[in-house]
Amino acid sequence: MTFSEQKNRLADLLEQVVNGKLNAGDALKAAESWSDMPWDQREVNVAWHTLIHFNIDEDIRRKDSEYDSGLRQQLVRHISILRAS
Repeated sequence: MTFSEQKNRLADLLEQVVNGKLNAGDALKAAESWSDMPWDQREVNVAWHTLIHFNIDEDIRRKDSEYDSGLRQQLVRHISILRAS
């Protein structure tokens, strides 16, 4: 799989989370098995860590819609970056 295909794969996963088709915990579990993903590449690593925070902060996101919206916007930005590069 090419680097571009790998980044699109991660972008697809993030998109499913943002659209509510997959919860963040399940997304993290699914991606953990991707041994070919270049986790050390900056754009991949930053997107991955945003997803981790999105999952960890689920209780805060439920209570604070602005915080939830901000994290979702960050994921959307990472999707764009992953698809553009």
